Amino acid sequence: MVWSSHRHNDPGNTRRRIHAGCKDYYLYMSTPEQVLSILQEITEYDDIRQDLDVRLYDAHILDSLKTVELIIAFNEMFGIEIAPTSFEPEQWATPRRIVAYIEQAVQE
Repeated sequence: MVWSSHRHNDPGNTRRRIHAGCKDYYLYMSTPEQVLSILQEITEYDDIRQDLDVRLYDAHILDSLKTVELIIAFNEMFGIEIAPTSFEPEQWATPRRIVAYIEQAVQE
């Protein structure tokens, strides 16, 4: 498994962290492949690559907790800063839009 939970001082706070060995595995993937792999792992939606235009929130594949997990994972994987306060759900409505968002953020 790529992600594992680590508890901090707050017992109600679970944070996802990338294992160093698994991060090395992702380095051999393109940015879209990395994004889709992380998205598939967190959402547990196996058809993510085949259904790039599925409306993730409308289909209840993504919710607020999983969105926060994605933000943390993308921040750690790509060295970018996605602030939850600036998050717009429509920008992440589909896997295709998430890939485009992350590709743009990585280039900036």
